[in-house]
Amino acid sequence: MKLLACFLLLALGSFSLSAQDIIYKTSGDEVSAKIMEISTTKITFKQPNLFSDSLFTLPHKDVFMVKYANGEKELMQPAVEEAAPEPVKRNPLQMAQLGRLDARKYYKSNKGIAGGAISGFLFFPAALVVAAVPPKITLNDGPDPQLLSNPYYYKGFRSQAHKRKLGKVAIGTGVGLLGLIVFSSLSNGQQ
Repeated sequence: MKLLACFLLLALGSFSLSAQDIIYKTSGDEVSAKIMEISTTKITFKQPNLFSDSLFTLPHKDVFMVKYANGEKELMQPAVEEAAPEPVKRNPLQMAQLGRLDARKYYKSNKGIAGGAISGFLFFPAALVVAAVPPKITLNDGPDPQLLSNPYYYKGFRSQAHKRKLGKVAIGTGVGLLGLIVFSSLSNGQQ
């Protein structure tokens, strides 16, 4: 009885070995397997000779051909990789315009409002100094640090950021002057 069971196991084992798919890798190696799925990026398979239900994968680019158990062969075409778009070539004027547009979208400094309010409340001419100082542009201020390394883009970005700062300082100075007027009227009313 044990002998018959061993014989059947050997017969089934040799049958399963002969009824396997073969993966031919681009490196020249062959893998006996049972193909489970072929996608555009990978091949998923089992290896029955390992006596496990584990699934294995190979990148599509590493497989040259698959020979199925029924004798059919399938050549693997290299996966089509999407080419990165070529960077748009811009002249200096276009780079400066892009910098100005990006500063309108991305430059968000609130220091101008606070500086204008404080200087407007304490000493009005200080607001002119705050407004005259161009903002410090960091790599986090724009959408792409590489763009800020372009001198034309940087000049346009900084110019527009300075205009935004001037507007914020003007608003802050108005708030500061209004606060000063209210404070002065309250102080005069208490005397």
